[in-house]
Amino acid sequence: MRELLTRIRRVGFMVAIGVCVLIYIGLGIVYMQQGPKQKDLEDKIQKTMAVVKKPLPSMEQLQAKYDDVNAALEPMETP
Repeated sequence: MRELLTRIRRVGFMVAIGVCVLIYIGLGIVYMQQGPKQKDLEDKIQKTMAVVKKPLPSMEQLQAKYDDVNAALEPMETP
């Protein structure tokens, strides 16, 4: 009976070690994939910041352009 308990303890210990190793390997794989993903996200942030840093045009300029477009799109009278 003692041999059986000793054997079960050893097997349980080995299973626990195996689970820990599997978790460690999984976390290692995720960590290795993090670098390229982070680089890609940093590039996207830089591109977005370039767009966001541009000053917005004034409301008067936008209204003038809008009026010009509407005037150009109005139907022309034919003689």
